[in-house]
Amino acid sequence: MLHAAWAVALVAVAGAHGLPSDWVDPFIGTTNGGHVFPGATLPFGSVKAVADCTGNENQGGFVWDDSLITGVSPLHDDGTGGSPSLGQFQVMPQVCTGEFKTCFMRSSERAVARRKGTERAHPGYFGITLDNGLELETTVTSHVALHRFTFHDFKTKRPYTPPGVTAPPTRRQQDAEDAVPGDVDGDDTAEVTPTPQSTPGPEPSVSPTAGSTNPPSRPTKPTTTVKPTPTPPPPQPSAVIVFDLTEDLAHSYKGQGALRYGTTSELGVVRVSGWGQYVPSFGANFYRVYFCLDVPGVKSVAQYQMGGRNFSTVHATPGWGASEPIRNNESGALFEIDPAYLHKHNNTVHTRIGVSWASEKAACAFAEEEIPNGRWEMWSDFEVVKSAGRRTWDDLLGLVEVSTDRVDNDVIIDFWSSMYRSYISPTNITGDHPLWDDSDEPYYDSFYCIWDSFRVVHPLYTITARAAQAEMVRALIDVWRHRGWLPDCRMSLAPGWTQGGSNADSLLADSFVKNITKGIDWNAGLRSMITDATVTPGYWDVEGRSAITRRKELGYVPVDDDTPGGLVTRSASKTLEYAFNDFGIALVAEAFGLEDTAKEYYNASNDWKNLWNPKTTSAGFSGFIQPRYINGSFMEVDPRHCSPVLGHLDCFLNAGGGEFYEASSWEYSFFVPHDMATAVDLMGGRPKFVQRLDAFFDEGFHDIGDEPGFLPCFLYNYGARPDKTVDRVLKVLNANYFPGPAGLPGNDDSGAMGGFVVFASFGFFPVAGESVYLISAPLFPAISFFDPEQNTTARVITHGFDGTKKNKYIQRASLNGRDFTRNWFAHDEFFGVGATLELWLGPRPTKWGTRLEDLPPSMSTGGKFMGMLEGAGAQAMLSTVKLPHGSAHRAPPGSL
Repeated sequence: MLHAAWAVALVAVAGAHGLPSDWVDPFIGTTNGGHVFPGATLPFGSVKAVADCTGNENQGGFVWDDSLITGVSPLHDDGTGGSPSLGQFQVMPQVCTGEFKTCFMRSSERAVARRKGTERAHPGYFGITLDNGLELETTVTSHVALHRFTFHDFKTKRPYTPPGVTAPPTRRQQDAEDAVPGDVDGDDTAEVTPTPQSTPGPEPSVSPTAGSTNPPSRPTKPTTTVKPTPTPPPPQPSAVIVFDLTEDLAHSYKGQGALRYGTTSELGVVRVSGWGQYVPSFGANFYRVYFCLDVPGVKSVAQYQMGGRNFSTVHATPGWGASEPIRNNESGALFEIDPAYLHKHNNTVHTRIGVSWASEKAACAFAEEEIPNGRWEMWSDFEVVKSAGRRTWDDLLGLVEVSTDRVDNDVIIDFWSSMYRSYISPTNITGDHPLWDDSDEPYYDSFYCIWDSFRVVHPLYTITARAAQAEMVRALIDVWRHRGWLPDCRMSLAPGWTQGGSNADSLLADSFVKNITKGIDWNAGLRSMITDATVTPGYWDVEGRSAITRRKELGYVPVDDDTPGGLVTRSASKTLEYAFNDFGIALVAEAFGLEDTAKEYYNASNDWKNLWNPKTTSAGFSGFIQPRYINGSFMEVDPRHCSPVLGHLDCFLNAGGGEFYEASSWEYSFFVPHDMATAVDLMGGRPKFVQRLDAFFDEGFHDIGDEPGFLPCFLYNYGARPDKTVDRVLKVLNANYFPGPAGLPGNDDSGAMGGFVVFASFGFFPVAGESVYLISAPLFPAISFFDPEQNTTARVITHGFDGTKKNKYIQRASLNGRDFTRNWFAHDEFFGVGATLELWLGPRPTKWGTRLEDLPPSMSTGGKFMGMLEGAGAQAMLSTVKLPHGSAHRAPPGSL
């Protein structure tokens, strides 16, 4: 298969075992709508550097297609949809045919194709060679990108010799001790002026008569040779670094920005710093970001605007120069590199660029602190930074260990690559933002979006990056303190568009029930969640909820909601998501001992039933979620609509987006994670529920390219058929995920697609917002999870492992040596104590996990969801909690 061939080169590097980073392929998902960022970054790093392409799918910067490369930039997001994100401050090497005006400054004109087969990347590094022979490489620290540009085959300048004139012998290279004036570092490539030929003197006198002894009557007039007029020298090529201030990937520069030129304490280094103002790719308002670029070996500098139509020479002065406003697009700076510097450094130039969301000075401080002055422009320091970045990744990834015995190489590659992508975003810019000065809390950006990430990415952090997850929770609560509501989406310091529910509520609930406590004020956390549920924001397209009053009155979000303040769409999916969000609030409120509040929100979490229309039919099945009007009547929507078989691209954030968001009624009718027992009953009982799941997949209604499609793969466990969960998960994985640029079925969405692969490989899947994991079959014979905070290690050991070729069904299981029959486990009984779960696999399904008492918990059956809660529950200081108590939800007439 194609993806197996793709893996060969990576396997050769990784060898039989290798470190996790040896198996990571950053190029997975760089076509086919994955929009993956494949460049250099650190876990949650602010700087994400890669070569940017001109293609239509350049949301992550680089695209694995035939599009052209316009430069390397230090800011990106991963896997986003919609408009391309970030991509500011592109730096591009170029060989110009003559003076600066011969350079290509417009992004469309300087774009060059890549040389196929030269693409290379691993965690912390990206490199590529262009068709013109120029090589672009980049590596990073948290806030700084270090670029290495190699001008392969570039000929440094030689003395110009006019046609017809013999050049003098080339002077030998001078040693340092006998260098003569004019030498540059003793380099024989320094320009040398040829010694001019002497003017001919008088010719010797010659007797007109041979042998005559009489001198001529007058001397012979001397003759001279007329010097030829020198031919003007042809233009000499020059090595130039182009810096583009205004062209981000979305071309959103707003005519507000500035450039400042100066020099540093390092000899020959020119510094340009400044800022620009741009529009978020999926949010409101605008944002500013700052940079500080250092370029060594500079011979001359120029500034261009409007693609070069406005052009001026720059004289960089020592220290912090004056700031010059830049009002026009297609604007930036040009740096000609001294040919002697190039020759001395093997035709290689390093540029260092610091980035800050706060100020120019902070960007320059990051540059000098994280990659200190002195030798940063040397080859060796690039390798040091690159190696350090890779070690950082291995330290994080190595908290999970897997045995690869009898595991196919493409499974290993896909697993580690997916783990890696899960930690690219959100972005940690704590202490580097101008939003609120009165806070010492962490700040994370690029929540893009929580609707996508709460299902798998953040649950992954609760078991592999608990300290980072605690900081993210604190950051979200701090957004509530300063803006009034929790965000669903936030990027580039700006509020992003809300996709569905107020799913930060479920994110917080998930962390709470899994005992994430470090530095978190859970009292404030609970209040922030209840604010979402009770206070209508003035503009609910970017935060909070819509239709709060109508929903409390009716028990659902109506199609014709009359609440002012935002886009009136997605009423059905909002009702389902708000119901689940409220279940999370109830869990936390119950832990705080707030019985009335908990009861109110448990009651509100039943609102999904009010949209269940038992009369709606599709593909031989009855009963589906349907939108509903204020007057109580249902809007009839084909349950297939928005699925891959009907109107797949109809349901997005627009006025005509409909009543379901990025999934069909077929798919959303399964979204009742807190009360699947009731959903199973409404669908006709467990056998009928399993048949319905089969039809959902087999008829093509399932969409694995969007996050609502994740959980249904594991829902067979609720129908007492864990064997069918194994079959379905393996089928979905094999059909949609594989090594190679097209190896993802949809937008990576800040690692969400990767998170699905990771949990499917673990052999269990989180029901996000609860303490529940649904068991399938692991893709590795042994997996261990080390928790450095608690100093515990949880393990999954699989007996009879054969790569799930034949032995894939669980015959029996044990937890810490005791028989274990449930087809699910709770967070606290496994991760919380560092337990060992053992699974025995065989070729045929058994009765394991099929009894009623073996099924996952549901609210209607009195199931327990919370887990240990000692740490989080200890913060339940009732006297300090002041919560609004609204009227209880009521069901409309005729509702279930």
